[in-house]
Amino acid sequence: MKSISKRELAQIGESLAVQYLSGLNYNVLRRNFYSAYGEIDIVALNEKELVFVEVKTRSRNVVADAVNSITLNKQRKITKTAKYFIYRNPEFNTMSCRFDSIIVLYNKIDNTFKVHHQLNAFIPENSEYS
Repeated sequence: MKSISKRELAQIGESLAVQYLSGLNYNVLRRNFYSAYGEIDIVALNEKELVFVEVKTRSRNVVADAVNSITLNKQRKITKTAKYFIYRNPEFNTMSCRFDSIIVLYNKIDNTFKVHHQLNAFIPENSEYS
């Protein structure tokens, strides 16, 4: 079995996250949206809610480690990038938004992946997103 690099693992994880969201009838609008503040892995619509998704893919089967890697500083960068996305796409200006995380765990032994979706993974600070 070929070893998977961190970069490849991250790309596979994001693709699996997109497939997962699509299977739940989310409309994936963008992947890897960049701003001067940072990146948002996935921007999607779920009914009438705009969802910004941070994807973390790990080869260790510990969800908590991946969740903890979405630090307050990372949350602030995602929030600022989300505001920039809405600024660049004013048709979403009045929509309700939420910030989710998807943790993808890779099991090297049997070459399988598990997807863990956390709705409302974080709530932006009021000063950041009001």
